[in-house]
Amino acid sequence: MRKSERIIIGCTVLIMVLMLIISSTYAFFSYKAEQEQLNEFTAPCYDVTYAQGDNDNVQILNAYPSTDEEGLKQTPYTLTVTNNCPNTITYNTILNVTEESTTPNYLMKVGVTHDSEDEILELKNITPDETSSEFPYRYILTTDSLEQGKSKTYDFRAWMNENVKFTDVDNGFNTSFINKISIELIYRETKTILGVTYPIIEEEPNFKEGFPNANTSEDDITKGSGLYKTEDDYGGTSYIFRGQVDNNYVHFANQDWRILRVNGDGTIRLMLKDRITYQETTDIMFNDFVYNPSTPQHDKVGFTSGGDPCLIDNPCEVTYDNVSRKFTNENGGTNSNIKEALEEWYKTNLNEFDEQIAYGLFCNDISYGSGTDDTGSTSTLHYGAYQRLASSSTNVTPTLVCPEQVDQNKQPRTYGGLYKSKIGLITADELAIGGYSPMYSTSKNTTDKNYLRRSYWTASPYSSNGNANVFAAVFTGNLENDGTYNSWAVVPVINLKTDKLTYSGTGEVNDPIDIQ
Repeated sequence: MRKSERIIIGCTVLIMVLMLIISSTYAFFSYKAEQEQLNEFTAPCYDVTYAQGDNDNVQILNAYPSTDEEGLKQTPYTLTVTNNCPNTITYNTILNVTEESTTPNYLMKVGVTHDSEDEILELKNITPDETSSEFPYRYILTTDSLEQGKSKTYDFRAWMNENVKFTDVDNGFNTSFINKISIELIYRETKTILGVTYPIIEEEPNFKEGFPNANTSEDDITKGSGLYKTEDDYGGTSYIFRGQVDNNYVHFANQDWRILRVNGDGTIRLMLKDRITYQETTDIMFNDFVYNPSTPQHDKVGFTSGGDPCLIDNPCEVTYDNVSRKFTNENGGTNSNIKEALEEWYKTNLNEFDEQIAYGLFCNDISYGSGTDDTGSTSTLHYGAYQRLASSSTNVTPTLVCPEQVDQNKQPRTYGGLYKSKIGLITADELAIGGYSPMYSTSKNTTDKNYLRRSYWTASPYSSNGNANVFAAVFTGNLENDGTYNSWAVVPVINLKTDKLTYSGTGEVNDPIDIQ
């Protein structure tokens, strides 16, 4: 190298100007921090502190092509994020390149050190984020979450790629790389359920595959598992859990449960953590139940058959008297075997807690999906849940809104429909939203919150084609269907009133929310 070139290199410096900008991605929450004397920046419930104190101008040494090893030896620019919020926060660390910067971005590398690990990022491999009009280039370096009361420290360094040649830069190495580092809060609405606060995930789930599954990275599981919101039967907003959730365990009525969702009327839907059993003799304990006998009739998919139709605007009420311990079908229908099993279990295990349990809506969806409707016992009829969850590999559309309960000719049926009762089953739609794999998927989900390591019935009819078939959640982690004459486990679902409840606990498996 010529002497003149060495002089140019020696005199060249890269200046990294780091300035904290804290802002929200949502219009209803906006905050921009102002610099204080000690370079500490305070947001409404979390802090970011610069280790460099008053000096926010950082001179990057070795302002010439460097190896990664040399680059990581530079004196870092350090900042610490501390979460004082009442819940976990999620945020991005962002590199904003200013208009004054003259070094081509694609020549630069950025080293980010946190949690004792070095991450080296080449800007040429990162697609610039275009949401800012203030900076010509904006690169998201990391996306992290931080639990309440925790802190995380970051070291930032920058250097030229070691393969850069003198001729690669218009002005040789007499250039500058000027940027600002921002910490940007990804603000999420939260929902407090039984004393535990959960962030709400705004992104629309992909229901074509179960979640999480064998192909889901740990990072994506963390981002995608949690609480979602959608419309439901109650005409309000339902908050439902999806994926690998570790803090929705509940202990109630001497039983262990998981929170399925908060209903639109504010009641809380719980699902038993294990299947129910029954004892036929003093020596034999049975774990599985026939949904309905084997007579090949359409109505065997219904919770009840006969009696008045169970319609959306007029659900069939199933009343319960906790003194006589008696359930009554107010529509005059005849019980299925599965409904009898649920009600018997309720009488034995939940009667003394009856005042805390609400009458909830249970959709035993017999709406028309496709096929030939009720023209004979051997005709093929697919019900609504089949159409939403199993008819297409590209259009999976689960819902918490029970469809209009009529047949192909818009006439009401005399079996199934919408019920209002103290106890029922989970629907195939709730399982799909929760993360269960669709029937056709080769990706099985065994980490979803509703996975019980055994197969169990759902409330959702599948088809009638000589046999009556109902959706089931199978032990491999996906949805299937089977004839109602077969035996599968039964897992009760109830709805809790929220008034006059006392509770404690974090919701974790070893510290469940204990409802008194």
